[in-house]
Amino acid sequence: MKYIIISLLTFSLFTCTEKPKEQKLNNIFDPLANFDDIPPIIKVKHSPDSGIVNETTFVFDASGSTENDIKGANLFYLWDTNDDGWDTLRTTNPVFKKKFESGGGDKKVNLRVFGAKNLYSDTSFYVYVNSRPTILLDWVRESTFFRFDASSSFDAEDGHNLEFRWDFNSDDIWEIDWDTSSVAEYNYADEDWRLTIEARDQHNLTRSKKIDLTLSLNPKAVYLFSGNANDDSGHENNGTIYGATLTTDRFGNSGSAFLFDGVDDYIDIGNDQSLKPQFPLSVSAWVNISKEGPNAFFTNDFNDGYYFGFIAYVSIDGRVGLQYGNGKLVGPDRRRGFLSTESLIQNNQWYHIVLVAESYNSIRIYVNGVKADFELTGEGTFTTITYDNNSANIGRYDSGQTIGLNHFFNGKIDDIYLFDIALNEEQVYYLYNY
Repeated sequence: MKYIIISLLTFSLFTCTEKPKEQKLNNIFDPLANFDDIPPIIKVKHSPDSGIVNETTFVFDASGSTENDIKGANLFYLWDTNDDGWDTLRTTNPVFKKKFESGGGDKKVNLRVFGAKNLYSDTSFYVYVNSRPTILLDWVRESTFFRFDASSSFDAEDGHNLEFRWDFNSDDIWEIDWDTSSVAEYNYADEDWRLTIEARDQHNLTRSKKIDLTLSLNPKAVYLFSGNANDDSGHENNGTIYGATLTTDRFGNSGSAFLFDGVDDYIDIGNDQSLKPQFPLSVSAWVNISKEGPNAFFTNDFNDGYYFGFIAYVSIDGRVGLQYGNGKLVGPDRRRGFLSTESLIQNNQWYHIVLVAESYNSIRIYVNGVKADFELTGEGTFTTITYDNNSANIGRYDSGQTIGLNHFFNGKIDDIYLFDIALNEEQVYYLYNY
């Protein structure tokens, strides 16, 4: 009889044990929390369903997800948008934004939601990302006759299955409308040779490319900064970007100029000999300075502590200059340069600058199409530019005073041209109004 009573008491003790009265909802991993072993329910939506590489920002929202047992319990989220591992750390923010920077096609998005006792649920879905066509253009010229070939152009999703149209004067009149032919011919009536080609993929996404064939009198390098730092002259002196970021140009077009932070940003465009002309030479650029310099926007032979190549720059007091060296270490007799006599550049405004060096003692400086007076700087008497095998840079130059002390451009740069000819005033004015 005693045995039976003890057993009943024991059973009663176990069956009457109370559950914790307070549950720590903000600590979903609390082992004392009274949750069932059921993972959370995921509800996720996204917008849009499809977009464009490097343009569309997708928004993924899992705020509708819930914990099965306690509706107020925190949930944690992990996101993966490349199917290659988690893009984020575990976070309580249910919203994630993503702009796909490369590739096209279906993009798999993985989501893991953690609930009580570290239990989790997984889900996956797809969004479609399309890329704009890439235009690759070659041409052959005989006098005023040009034959253009864009057959190497491609699209990441559609391959070479593209359509093209051609505006041979860049006047918004398409002499050849949309057609699958990637080859066109045109005989220009004069030396004002300009071309706009536009490519269209199977999803009706387009990309256009403008080429100034007059200045393919032959520019050695052209950087229009239309979404990248590639050389648009056809010489393929494409730039490698160090820190600089795409920004708006003088027309307000996004992704059409580069912003430099004045600390360590620059673009390296390589050391090809086409970038290292002797006299004559010309440099054209649009600049917008954020902070007083010295602000060099172009040098074609960056060397730490020695005067090699030439430098196009805006001085600390807003004057515009060009200087070149003889390859020697620091000293006023190792460089020769020219600097505008007046301060011509103010902060936070766009200016068009052209520097023309016909010879060692014949130069011209233009700002917004207007010729400026200048004075000689440096004491060098040499008549040629000395080059080494160093890279040309956009946005930085060596101080020429202390090894390791370099100056970086602070502001925006756009539409850089390098020529091995001396531009005349009509060509300068054309560039300013282009």
